[in-house]
Amino acid sequence: MKFLFDENLSPSHAARLRGAGHDAVAVLDIGLSGASDSEVRAAAIREGRVLITLDERWIELVVAVSTALVLIRILVIDFIDLWHFITKMLS
Repeated sequence: MKFLFDENLSPSHAARLRGAGHDAVAVLDIGLSGASDSEVRAAAIREGRVLITLDERWIELVVAVSTALVLIRILVIDFIDLWHFITKMLS
């Protein structure tokens, strides 16, 4: 499973997943800082990545445009909680 962390999450989350052997990048890592939602969505779909975001606007975009993109809405942004959530999801 490949991941793309939206701009509203620290790139350190992607780095930690990479350190655990997963294919994870952040919007900032791939030159999409400040990009529109449609540009980020296109990159996620093109690369077959799961988008991880705190932005509720994505719910409407994903439902209206593509079932090829999975949106994970995370309510807790604490780094440790996020890491536990992701590792539990992957197991």
